[in-house]
Amino acid sequence: MYDRTMSRLSRTISTLSLLSLLFGTLSTHAAAAGREPEKTDPTANLQPRHREFLEEVAPLMSDPERQAFLGLPHDYQRDAFIRRFWEVRDPYPKTARNELYEQWLERLKMAQEQLGGTTGARARVLLLAGPPRAISHTTCDALLPLEVWDYNGTDRIKRSFSIVFVSPGGSSRGPWRLWYPGEGLSSLMAVELRLQTNGTNDDDLVSRACSEDVLGRLGPAADWDQLQKALVPRPDEEWVATFLARSTDVPDGAATFPARADFSYPGRYGSRTVIQGLVSVPRAEVRPERLEKSSAYSFVVDDKAG
Repeated sequence: MYDRTMSRLSRTISTLSLLSLLFGTLSTHAAAAGREPEKTDPTANLQPRHREFLEEVAPLMSDPERQAFLGLPHDYQRDAFIRRFWEVRDPYPKTARNELYEQWLERLKMAQEQLGGTTGARARVLLLAGPPRAISHTTCDALLPLEVWDYNGTDRIKRSFSIVFVSPGGSSRGPWRLWYPGEGLSSLMAVELRLQTNGTNDDDLVSRACSEDVLGRLGPAADWDQLQKALVPRPDEEWVATFLARSTDVPDGAATFPARADFSYPGRYGSRTVIQGLVSVPRAEVRPERLEKSSAYSFVVDDKAG
């Protein structure tokens, strides 16, 4: 009798353990299914110079260009992409200089030295629009701290405009965000002034609360999103597809053969020298590829040195 009771008890405990394990597994799977998949950093495996490139050209780079760059498997292809990225943005390709690239380097240095980095709202404006003609700050306690950048125009925008930054936290040191005229003046008011609205017109309220001509300073403020469309050069993105088509990945262990490269300089085109290169390969050293009706030689010329 004792043995049968213990046997039933043992089977009951085993069944309960199995059910506990089953429900525990299902709960774990359910919890895992409810969680969002962990997002991986697509730049984690890039060389530091390539991550730095993506950060520095973020205001210029389109999403298709970024995705194409991240999809390249080798560093030499990324280096070639960077060279081509700047080439297609050269405003005067017939000259020896790339004026946009040189200007961008100057503004990057300026942003790092004056703003502490190349990210953030003010750095983005500086990179695309250049340094402003003048910078002023509001001194009205009824408003959040404001910083106004005045421009007489840029090389791409031939009219005067202002960009306004506001410090939402109320600190004169920032952090700063862009203010858009469409937000209205209420988004610039300190808490004390907002409590005094009671249906009063925002313009009148600000005029009475601030001794300075704040409304006059905010009048020329431009919508930054609209300005960006004119400030960001957009080359034909067909260059990305062309680059990817020409960027051939040579498989590991691919056979090599002797070749000779000869270069000549047949003339000049403006300030540029024309270079002609001829790569000679002994026919005996390579085997032709047999096609349906003819034979052909296929070569991949990889200029990793740039």
